[in-house]
Amino acid sequence: MILSYLKKAYPLNNSLKRNLLIGTIVGLFIFGINIYSYDDEVMLHFRMSYTKMAAIFGFITFISVIVVLYILPQFVFSNKIKENWTVLKEIGLIIFLHIIIILSNFTFFMLIVKEDTILLTSSFIFWSIFSTFLLGFFPSMFILWIDYTLRLKKALLKVLTYNNQLEQNIKESTFLQEESIIRLQSNKLNDSIVLDVNDLIFIKSDGNYIEIFTSDNGKIVKTLYRYSLQLIEEQLKQYPFILRVHRSFIINIYKVNKASGNARNYQLYFKGIEENVPVSRTKFEIFINEFNSIMSSNHK
Repeated sequence: MILSYLKKAYPLNNSLKRNLLIGTIVGLFIFGINIYSYDDEVMLHFRMSYTKMAAIFGFITFISVIVVLYILPQFVFSNKIKENWTVLKEIGLIIFLHIIIILSNFTFFMLIVKEDTILLTSSFIFWSIFSTFLLGFFPSMFILWIDYTLRLKKALLKVLTYNNQLEQNIKESTFLQEESIIRLQSNKLNDSIVLDVNDLIFIKSDGNYIEIFTSDNGKIVKTLYRYSLQLIEEQLKQYPFILRVHRSFIINIYKVNKASGNARNYQLYFKGIEENVPVSRTKFEIFINEFNSIMSSNHK
């Protein structure tokens, strides 16, 4: 049960505004705790007043939160890692954050302590690690559990609403694009794809190749080309109903037959095709908004 919970999807929080808020609140909390943690006898070992020392501990915590929870995911993690973020990975990131805080605090201690020997005692090292995890890690785990539960309920309600809207819009959809025959040019001379966007169902990327699924008088046709999905996406931008919903898939919104799943595992189905198309978490709300916008304008 626990292992199953740890594998559950969890949205990676890479919002600068939210992390600034978290860093500020936690930093002020650490400042408040530390300002009452040291008596005059203990402060004799340090070259700084307890007020300044507490303020710097709070600042170290603030910077650590921004670096680990925002800068690292934003500029180091790939989109694949972000899309497949889980509760276990979030816990690992929080543990890493606390390790960074412990190392930073210990380095700061080395700069202000009068006698280095106090830093090398097992009791001091144990207390530094224990207090950091006691004040940070366990409250973080409790908040993570509460946040996951609330997010899950919200996501399930949202997806249920979206699925109902999607199915209703699909039933009412009867749209054909005028001037639908297009020629997609590749980087190679004399190499192009002639495509009727009204017949396009979806396009799947497979390495250096793409598979184009089309309908021809009710028959499903699958054609393989040596082509870039990124290149074909750029040439289809003029058609708002053709949308990239995953790093490996481009779909024709009007060909969606039904949908199922949640924000983590949202799947699109097409009539006559056994293979379903996943919608990545980063594309989920974009797909829903585009779908509703297109269908609304079509029904006016």
